[in-house]
Amino acid sequence: MKCKEAKLAFSKYLDRRLGDAEGRRLEAHIHICERCGESFRIMEASSRALRSLDPTPAPPYLAERAFRVAVSPRRVTRFSEQFAFVARRAAIAAALAAMGLWIGGGLTNGLREMEPRMTMVEADPMEMAIYMWTPGAIFDD
Repeated sequence: MKCKEAKLAFSKYLDRRLGDAEGRRLEAHIHICERCGESFRIMEASSRALRSLDPTPAPPYLAERAFRVAVSPRRVTRFSEQFAFVARRAAIAAALAAMGLWIGGGLTNGLREMEPRMTMVEADPMEMAIYMWTPGAIFDD
C-alpha cells in the first residue's frame, strides 16, 4: 500500500468501514511507514477525543433558517432572458454612438456652416458606460 492510499483509508478504518483485507494492509503499512504511523496516531487520538464529547444541540433557529432557504424561490435566468438584456444594451450603445457621430459632425459634413441649435454638455465616458450597463442606475445632476 502506498502512503497516499493509506492516508485516504485512515477515516474509513477509524469508522470501521474498511474491509478486513484492506484493514490488514493499512495496519501493515502503518507499522512499516514511520510518517503514516505518526499521522494515523494523531488522527486516531483526535477521533477518540471527538467521540468522547457530548453532542451539542443545534441552535433553535437553525431548522427555520434551513427551511426558508430550501423553499425560497430562486431566480433562474434563461439564456433568452440574458440575451435580450445584452441585446437591449447593445442597441442603446449603437444608438448613442450614431447620435454622437451625427451631433459631432461625422454624418453632417454638408451642414458644418449651420449654427448649432443646442449646446452639448461634455459627458464623462466612464459615467456613460456605467449608466448604460448598470440596471437601475441613477445619477444625480
